[in-house]
Amino acid sequence: MPDWEHDEARIEAASQAVLKIPGVHSVYLGPRYRNGRKTGEMALCVLVRTKRPLEEVAPRDLVPPEVAGIPTDVIESDPPRPLQRLDSDDKYAQPSLADLPMFDDEEYTRLRGGIACEGGGGTGTLGCIARATDTANNGKIVLLSNWHVLTSKGNGEGKTVRQPRESCCCCGRKVGVVLRTRKTNTGAFYLRHPDTPNLDVGIALLNPGVEALAEMQQAAGSAGGTDLVRGVRADASITANLAVQKRGSRTGPTQGTIDSRFGIYAPEGNSDKATAFRRQLVIDPGFPPGTTTGVFRFGAGGDSGSVVMTQAGGEVVGLLWAVTATRPLAPANRDLVVVKGIASNIHEVISELQIDIATATTAGQILTNPAPAPAPAPAPATPLSEGSVPQPVRATMLNQARLQIEQTQYGRQYIELVRRHHSEVSRLVRTNRRVGAIWARYGGTAFVQAILDAVALPDEPIPSTIASRPVAESTARIGMMLKRYGSAALARDIDNYERVLPGLCGRSYNELLARLRAGEPVLG
Repeated sequence: MPDWEHDEARIEAASQAVLKIPGVHSVYLGPRYRNGRKTGEMALCVLVRTKRPLEEVAPRDLVPPEVAGIPTDVIESDPPRPLQRLDSDDKYAQPSLADLPMFDDEEYTRLRGGIACEGGGGTGTLGCIARATDTANNGKIVLLSNWHVLTSKGNGEGKTVRQPRESCCCCGRKVGVVLRTRKTNTGAFYLRHPDTPNLDVGIALLNPGVEALAEMQQAAGSAGGTDLVRGVRADASITANLAVQKRGSRTGPTQGTIDSRFGIYAPEGNSDKATAFRRQLVIDPGFPPGTTTGVFRFGAGGDSGSVVMTQAGGEVVGLLWAVTATRPLAPANRDLVVVKGIASNIHEVISELQIDIATATTAGQILTNPAPAPAPAPAPATPLSEGSVPQPVRATMLNQARLQIEQTQYGRQYIELVRRHHSEVSRLVRTNRRVGAIWARYGGTAFVQAILDAVALPDEPIPSTIASRPVAESTARIGMMLKRYGSAALARDIDNYERVLPGLCGRSYNELLARLRAGEPVLG
């Protein structure tokens, strides 16, 4: 074994020297590759946006064969990207929902690792269950995920966390509130704290009575099997070539091997706001021998927050938060893309968040936070009327309605449509000025609210006019704008289901549910 493989100071110095070469964006110590296959040797892997034949590279821009006595290996790669959104347009790292649908968007009675969750930052994955160790919350049960899942700015403390997620008519169960988070994967932190690894992590305190398991979901759905979380891998044993796995809500179970625990990505232009990191795990999903085309992923948008575990033994090693798309056969062939995972070492996560990972020896060991002492008896309840339905009651009603609708043939289709396109429609309304203007002018929000009100007041008919216009006219105009600026999949489903929303009008929730239970679609 070369004397430099465990010399962190030497590796860091060599890495920083290589990062000064034009075109280099990332570097890590890991297995050397030849023709896309590992050779069994270790090298300083140098990631560049575009790999070119040697004769086309200026001498001053060449990566030397070795740096500080460490051999180098140049690999073509896109810059690492956080697994931030479900609907990103990035071709490889975060494909659109139409290209890569959610593997598992089910609501689980008992929480466990690998299932969908959503906080203030968007939909991601509940990594695993843990216990807080700080003085104020010692022993309390928390869920672990990424900062960018639990919040979108600041520390997010107190923000609601739902499972699986929130959409316009599927509110998702409220399972906890954000307790603390840490976001240090920025240029500012990278440049000012050169000896500290960067993180994108957070925990949420489970609501009293919410049940959880120290297990990792495998197959989709609550009937699928689970793996026990048995412990945390010793830090010294988290090494290159360790066989690992993850279970994300977007891509499900994937396997790979650790390439490195010394991944470094410098901030572009030394910008304080740019993404940057050091001392991260780099995970290779691999691909079948002889393969020359295709995309092989360890993760994608929606897998944010997945816990990385050993393939054998059930030991936690890291927390996934980003990916980098590499082309191992470039420049001769760019049709083979290997999307490698970027994860934080679990020991850094545990230390920063003040937690212990919850473990189990047998399946079904329930973890929960006790309910607080009972409050004084409330005043006698008054009948609910329009405009007086409390939010907690409304949320429970919406969740019950979703379950009722999903038990019918056409209802399942309608719920799946919402799940498939909610993120994209929300993004278009927020970020596209023309879509947002038409949505507001034709009462998009008011119509969604009318549907929610119908669930809370199930015998009241849904109005046929919104914003002084017939609903059929309003939904047609909104649909035209969404088709113009949305994805092909969204446009196709709008064409196929354009009569559904007008078909709700003039009918109560109970009438619509009866129609669905009779096996009839809702059409205008």
